[in-house]
Amino acid sequence: MYYYVESPGQIVSAMEAVSFERDPSPKVFVRLNGSITNDTQIKNTLLFYQKKLSFNCVFINGIMDFLIKVVPIYILSKQKMFIGCHKSKFIKILTFFRLKLVFLDDGIASLIYMKDGGGNELFTCLNLKPRDYQKIVKHEFNFLNSLTEFNNIQSNYTIFFGAKYVESGLLDIDDYCNILKKIIEKNKHLVYVAHRAEDINNLNIYKALGLKVIRWDYPSEIELIKMTETPKEIIGLYSAALVSAKILLPSVNVISLYTDKFKHSQNNIDEAYNLISKYCHVESDRERL
Repeated sequence: MYYYVESPGQIVSAMEAVSFERDPSPKVFVRLNGSITNDTQIKNTLLFYQKKLSFNCVFINGIMDFLIKVVPIYILSKQKMFIGCHKSKFIKILTFFRLKLVFLDDGIASLIYMKDGGGNELFTCLNLKPRDYQKIVKHEFNFLNSLTEFNNIQSNYTIFFGAKYVESGLLDIDDYCNILKKIIEKNKHLVYVAHRAEDINNLNIYKALGLKVIRWDYPSEIELIKMTETPKEIIGLYSAALVSAKILLPSVNVISLYTDKFKHSQNNIDEAYNLISKYCHVESDRERL
């Protein structure tokens, strides 16, 4: 079977599909975007899985590479093709042909895809209701769980999952900093795990607040199963990383903080919180802080 991915998280989903399908000869097309942080994490993730699964990896560098290497296989092959985020401009080329695709998870994108009327088959860790004509295959990171390295020793630190809220214009940086300040006051041993797309200048501002800011070498799903100690608590705003964290570390308290400071896309945000609430405890930032 064939897999096309553009992010570290999509690779995690693809490897779950490889294991689930018992695919003996998977071919994984991986697009690099030129960002050092993104591409390094992608390569680290591939190396992690190459020690556990057998698959053929082909890197895609730009649109012409995609048109030459991926599109012909998609049109001519009768095998399934698993695809990352539906919002990708590259993937829109494939959907033009209206052939069969299976979409993989990439954060909250699966939820938005369903909300926008998408009907392709999904391979997801989320509890999503299929349409009458749609197939949804749900997984619970069974393969990744089988690789767990952590001991059941709880540490005294709390993880806060960052995301590109400021970079995407969803939150003003002052509002975000005020939220972080209050979290710091309530959590003495707090570690801010930065998303790979967060701006380094913004991260320096968060450091100046007294936060310990780190960037993981792998996507959160892999980092969580590699831990030798589990965190006392995991906090974030709205992020699929909270959902996967709860699936992978069911004994850890995972909190999703709701704030009314978001600037736009409130309907999508509210739906994301509703979905996250099926896994994690959702609290108002005012209630919590």
